[in-house]
Amino acid sequence: MRILEVRPARVKAALVEIGDMLVSSPVGADGPRPSRWLGKVSEHVIVEDEAVPADWRIWRLELVGDQAPTETAKVPADGWVWVHLPSADL
Repeated sequence: MRILEVRPARVKAALVEIGDMLVSSPVGADGPRPSRWLGKVSEHVIVEDEAVPADWRIWRLELVGDQAPTETAKVPADGWVWVHLPSADL
């Protein structure tokens, strides 16, 4: 398999796995825009907030360089996020 490009794809939050690369949305208020890399998922964070349903997701992200890891905002499991997926030529 030969990888041609890495492109953003919209997936259900419940399907995000360790190692996935989260990116910003390539669709803005004014139409298409360049997607930017947010970080690689290094850990699922358990939501321990009684005001938030247990099926919501938070991930800890590894960042480029010497930056400390960061956590994402809370996302419902049935919500959508953007990840980088390889596009391949078989």
